[in-house]
Amino acid sequence: MAQRPPAGSEHVRLDRVTKTFGGSPAVVDVTLVVAEGAFTTLLGPSGCGKTTTLRMIAGFYDPDRGEIYVRGRPQRGVPPHRRPVSIVFQDYALFPHMTVFDNVAYGLRVRRLAPAVVRQKVGAMLDLLDLGGLAGRYPHELSGGQQQRVALARSLVIEPEVLLMDEPLSNLDAALRVRVRGEIRELQRRLGITTIYVTHDREEALGISDQVAVMYEGRLLQVGTPEDLYFRPGSQHVAGLVGDANFLPGEVAAQRGSQLVVRIAGVEMPAAGVPPAGRTAVTVLVRPDWWTLVTAAGHDAGLRGEVRAREFRGQVTRYWVYVPALDRTVVVDDATGVSRPEGTAVALVVRGRPPYVVPDTL
Repeated sequence: MAQRPPAGSEHVRLDRVTKTFGGSPAVVDVTLVVAEGAFTTLLGPSGCGKTTTLRMIAGFYDPDRGEIYVRGRPQRGVPPHRRPVSIVFQDYALFPHMTVFDNVAYGLRVRRLAPAVVRQKVGAMLDLLDLGGLAGRYPHELSGGQQQRVALARSLVIEPEVLLMDEPLSNLDAALRVRVRGEIRELQRRLGITTIYVTHDREEALGISDQVAVMYEGRLLQVGTPEDLYFRPGSQHVAGLVGDANFLPGEVAAQRGSQLVVRIAGVEMPAAGVPPAGRTAVTVLVRPDWWTLVTAAGHDAGLRGEVRAREFRGQVTRYWVYVPALDRTVVVDDATGVSRPEGTAVALVVRGRPPYVVPDTL
């Protein structure tokens, strides 16, 4: 790969980018900075604008308003083949009549490189992605994971400054997705290439990203590390998009400096976050894995409830516990290994990670 500036410097910037199709806004006023060498993921539900944003970076559309910069250079009007980016599509877009070698070589030949240079570059890239023994095969002779690696090799061989990936694992089965996403992340770290990745899979986004940008209805809601978004979401929408969530009504019981205590259904517990000024009523986020289930009999702490359903998931058992004081069902992921049948009276106790007071804004 070509010599790159130090990691951490600004590489790609979107400045108040807006795109509309047929009068309907697809992307609205998005501002985002992607650092050199970082793996940034656009996360959100279908139709939220993440693929449109990626395609604007690639040059398939220009923004209606705003600008996209790569190393400070505006990209408006620059066609896709002249931008320092390469994209891996959701369906891989391999040429079915070409061998693996010719698919990977295509971009180099378009650039009119000498045949010997093409052979050297393609051979090195196939070896890097463990595809050397498949050079003479056609796409229909490959597994889904192999096709994905060929598409990745074709994008990387032209040595782009920025790699764009549009839901590249959506056509793979669950087990293969986990393995291939690990391969992508390992390769990205080894090459140090700036990567912008699109997915609606929150586990995928949190597992491989340095930075996650959460989108909803065309807008960018929050940008942060996976840990920031999971533990300190800026809104209920963000909290729900990045993980399973219980949103419970509570009130501020005490606040002494950074020490916050909330009361949920009469039970006081330490909490994190910043409650709105002048208000005592708050919405409290408790992730399913922040709870611990204990036997209700003889336990004077925790929210009292009854197990309504359970689902064994290996390392944890997921419980749906009805809490009469809240008149709602709370989801709990319990890792104690203690089996609690439906109808069991339990108490929900928060241990370790404190509940988080989440803003009510979008």
